[in-house]
Amino acid sequence: MTKPKEVLSPEDYKNYRNVRAAVVLFVMFGGIFVLGGIGMATQQKPDPQRDIPPAAAIGIAIVSLAGVVGGIAALRGNRRWAKLVYVMAVPYFLVFPIGTIMSYIVLSGLSRYLDSKERVRKATTGSVYSDFGD
Repeated sequence: MTKPKEVLSPEDYKNYRNVRAAVVLFVMFGGIFVLGGIGMATQQKPDPQRDIPPAAAIGIAIVSLAGVVGGIAALRGNRRWAKLVYVMAVPYFLVFPIGTIMSYIVLSGLSRYLDSKERVRKATTGSVYSDFGD
């Protein structure tokens, strides 16, 4: 089986690894924030003036779910759904320093990562068939 390091140039392979690592973190953090947002939206509010409003908690859960779906799609190489990771990357720019680094890597390298993913898939299977039927 052909490995990505054998198919890609050193620069493309570095981008491939960086984006893949950032997307895995997006999926992990997104899953945590989805659960947290749902929990904040559904819990009883002892002091409504100090707690996050349910609408904001639902917004956090929706943005995080978009990041999870987009991250999984990016890992699988699906261009159509991978763009959802941008929904989570933009607000993460404000989460200094980890979110800023992750967002920069994803926003600047996702399209090259998806191109590299296609080249690796072509070299491995001889086709451009996507896991989602694109």
